[in-house]
Amino acid sequence: MTKTIASIAALMSGFALTPTAFAHGTHIPLAQQATPTPVTTTDLGDGPMATRDNIKETLAMLGGVMEAVQVEIDQGKDIDAVLDAAPLTPWVEDWATRFMTEPRFTRLVYLDLTRKAETE
Repeated sequence: MTKTIASIAALMSGFALTPTAFAHGTHIPLAQQATPTPVTTTDLGDGPMATRDNIKETLAMLGGVMEAVQVEIDQGKDIDAVLDAAPLTPWVEDWATRFMTEPRFTRLVYLDLTRKAETE
């Protein structure tokens, strides 16, 4: 699980990965994420705060996505073959946005997983 969390952090650097952000097709620049927000703030400008359940759902989605792409990589498929296989289809309806499309996210995950393998 530690490898997955590290991969998720590396993959998503520069983006806020919340259901609200996905729903609105937006992201929050890393510099803004680092800005402390007082606990008394109720309107952060990007929807409601994520709950523990939201975070669990997000981590489950990311873990599932990484596993699905890794299965394709383990079968020896290159990026074009992985894109043709569309391993992220189960998550598209709930998670895809105008910005983070299935092919774009598949490419990000594929590159993350294959680059990691090259350095190990």
